[in-house]
Amino acid sequence: MGADSVLALFMLTVCVSNAFSLPVARQSQNADELLGKYNEILSLSGSLGLVQSMDSSVDKIEVELETNEVEPEESLETVGTSTVDDAASNQTVSDAASNQTVSDAASNQTVSDAASNQTVSDAASNQTVSDAASNQTVSDAASNQTVSDAASNQTVSDAASNQTVSDAASNQTVSDAASNQTVSDAASNQTVSDAASNQTVSDAASNQTVSDAASNQTVSDAASNQTVSDAASNQTVSDAASNQTVSDAASNQTVSDAASNQTVSDAASNQTVSDAASNQTVSDAASNQTVSDAASNQTVSDAASNQTVSDAASNQTVSDAASNQTVSDAASNQTVSDAASNQTVSDAASNQTVSDAASNQTVSDAASNQTVSDAASNQTVSDAASNQTVSDAASNQTVSDAASNQTVSDAASNQTVSDAASNQTVSDAASNQTVSDAASNQTVSDAASNQTVSDAASNQTVSDAASNQTVSDARQQPDCYK
Repeated sequence: MGADSVLALFMLTVCVSNAFSLPVARQSQNADELLGKYNEILSLSGSLGLVQSMDSSVDKIEVELETNEVEPEESLETVGTSTVDDAASNQTVSDAASNQTVSDAASNQTVSDAASNQTVSDAASNQTVSDAASNQTVSDAASNQTVSDAASNQTVSDAASNQTVSDAASNQTVSDAASNQTVSDAASNQTVSDAASNQTVSDAASNQTVSDAASNQTVSDAASNQTVSDAASNQTVSDAASNQTVSDAASNQTVSDAASNQTVSDAASNQTVSDAASNQTVSDAASNQTVSDAASNQTVSDAASNQTVSDAASNQTVSDAASNQTVSDAASNQTVSDAASNQTVSDAASNQTVSDAASNQTVSDAASNQTVSDAASNQTVSDAASNQTVSDAASNQTVSDAASNQTVSDAASNQTVSDAASNQTVSDAASNQTVSDAASNQTVSDAASNQTVSDAASNQTVSDAASNQTVSDARQQPDCYK
């Protein structure tokens, strides 16, 4: 407005000077004209101010618009940065390269891994239930200690060989007319139909079941080693995971001794096994389960008798200063370190361990003889004198389950491995697996050796040199003993 005032003042000065210079007659007319022009100037001045005010408003709006444009650009830059970061690093589930997923066809231990890692449906190797290759499985078409192994090691339904008994005489044949070591159980498992007498269980239902669907002497290791909890029934060592699955949920290990004592294929007597393939092949010239595997595992050549083993590697190393297979395995399965004799186990690792902090058939006998003290329940033995000892001064393998079935605390009979006379006479206070023969009943080997067990693959192979339940693992022994 300063320029307008100057302009108006200048024009007013010009008009006044002209007015003084005009004649008096024209002064009145000129004054009117000057007043009109002055009003026009004031009107133009007002219009000019309005225009400037509008121009200022427009400038202000432009500034605001520019400010608003800057803010979205900053927001867009922030969003762009976040997006770029997200697209770069964040570990996503659909990473086709590394992240351990269930459908990884390469490595990560999954259920549908076609390559390796110990799975249930592993077609390659690691100790699975349906492993078509090897390690100790239930349906292994190849080898190690399986229930339905078509090839070899100590299986129940092995179509080929291991620990199948075709003794021309009698005892404990694993190749029943039907199949695996079944006898005359109307149902199945571990029943005895001795043509003579002893150890006839002939229960149409179950008798002598180690792990009945209900209870009896089930160790039921949820993980592995030497478990005795078959979901079906009778005396199975069906590990939910792996190791030493002796019998499946069907039938296995029943006796049809035409004569008597459950021996496998002893030319003379005590449970000699002859594996056509490899593990635990027994050819006892005299008696006590000496092993001479055609291939490798557990080759025993005791000059005298008692299966003395000294495996330089691991499982079931035997160095008995006296006799019965004292084992001191530096590695794991069924390690025996009896200062005296009978299968005292002190496994530092797993199977049939002596001081298992968990449960299942742990051995911690203050004296000797496979005394079990399961921290859980079944087949719990904590008798300082006798219970489930292989060579009790009284009876042998007296079991006192803290839970129920197969409880043996009878000073006379009930489920003792050997009664006042000998051999695993069982008389369950309940019913099943009742054997009360004063002579022999239910012995793996007769008066010579009693309860010799043999694992085709490895753990808990028992071969009593003299008598008491000594253990010998069927794994590979040093060449010097072959």
